[in-house]
Amino acid sequence: DNVGRVKLAIELSTGQKVAIKFMRVKNMVRKKDCLDCLLQEINILTECRHPNIVKILDASFDGQLEHRRF
Repeated sequence: DNVGRVKLAIELSTGQKVAIKFMRVKNMVRKKDCLDCLLQEINILTECRHPNIVKILDASFDGQLEHRRF
């Protein structure tokens, strides 16, 4: 069951190409599991420094942008 997809976007203020990951989960039990996995992914990626690994710029849950710069 594929719940995620990634889209190419442009950061309007900088013109920088960015990737946006969308996840949709219908079942609340699965939603908690997916959120836990997503938070783990965010935590891991914020620690990684490598040219072939994407840098996390912001995170949003349920459409609410958390203006955190990583």
